[in-house]
Amino acid sequence: MLDMNRVVGICQRDIKPQSLLVNPHTHQLKICDFGSAKVLVLGEPNISYICSRYYRAPELIFGATEYTTAIDLWSASCVMAELLMGQ
Repeated sequence: MLDMNRVVGICQRDIKPQSLLVNPHTHQLKICDFGSAKVLVLGEPNISYICSRYYRAPELIFGATEYTTAIDLWSASCVMAELLMGQ
């Protein structure tokens, strides 16, 4: 799902446990809550104060206004780390 967002250029910008839905029967993962989502356009500045604090990518913490869908990958990785650590 994250790869599909990358292909079409949609950045969800607020991935956290509450925005991830898992089907217990098929184990299919779906992303929800696209209220902060944006189609990223190269060269167009974005706001840096986005994404929940604990899942915010380093470039956002340092105030970057030009970023990619990689910030969603960072957030998803933080969620995965929490799952693996049992938190």
